[in-house]
Amino acid sequence: MVTGEPTPLTKVNLALGGGGARGFVHVGVLLGLAERGIEISSIVGTSVGALVGAIYAFNRSEVFDDLPMKESQVRAAAAVEQLCIASDFSKFRDINWAPFGWLRKGALKGEKLEDWLKQNLWSGRLNRPVNFGDLAFDLTLTATNAETGDTLVLNAAADPNVAIYRGVRASASIQGLFKDITIDVAGEPVRCWDGGTTGNCRFDIAMARDPEIPTIACTLTKVSEPMPPGASFMTSATRPLRIWVRSSEILMRQIENITYELMSKEQQESIIWVRPDLAGVGIIDFSLSAQRKRDLIASGAAAVKASLG
Repeated sequence: MVTGEPTPLTKVNLALGGGGARGFVHVGVLLGLAERGIEISSIVGTSVGALVGAIYAFNRSEVFDDLPMKESQVRAAAAVEQLCIASDFSKFRDINWAPFGWLRKGALKGEKLEDWLKQNLWSGRLNRPVNFGDLAFDLTLTATNAETGDTLVLNAAADPNVAIYRGVRASASIQGLFKDITIDVAGEPVRCWDGGTTGNCRFDIAMARDPEIPTIACTLTKVSEPMPPGASFMTSATRPLRIWVRSSEILMRQIENITYELMSKEQQESIIWVRPDLAGVGIIDFSLSAQRKRDLIASGAAAVKASLG
């Protein structure tokens, strides 16, 4: 009998967008879904979304794989929360001191970030970093092929032997900020830029993982507040950087809008948007206190509640 009652949400694809330090809200999304017992069937992560998604997938597959699904999700989400709060991401600022290196390659070498990723995506069972093919979880990360300008999709189907920590580093190779890296995918070397260059929240790719279930898209492309008119020396000195960040935010939002508009009405209706309150946190605000991180995480969980009712 048809009652008109909505079908309970039990399983979803999840797309986690890029947004630098704002990415702590993704942790709250994971916690919010776990608390509701909604199974995350797959994750497609970009940039910081790739980082959060990879740590979660690692814990689901390698650490808590012997637990029932609901408990595994709760434990994995809690492990991501604990790691993100405990880690000082501002310490990953390894300046690229090569002659004019910051102009040619990027301000940061990204080696400290890569070492942290490798350490936290290391399998004691295999005694090596986890590859995409090792995961018993559907994880996809996106980067950008710097030579062709095409989206680079990284998952077990593309190449099961790619180390996940390298995939995250490739996805987060923000041009101008991090030195780009080259990874081998299916026997071909690919120089990578940040995945947000070709699409910051890949709900389109997430939807294709399982078209029969809804897709939740957590986007961090809310354009920041206008730059203050004040003119202290520090404000003036950092003005070019703030303009670059704001321009990037606008571009990523426009790409997101175009991707959505190209979808069919049926596809559009299968997407559940989660747009957390970003609480004035900027993309490069990596010196956040533990309490500020908790506030962002709480914002992510609140956004899940607001979107799902």
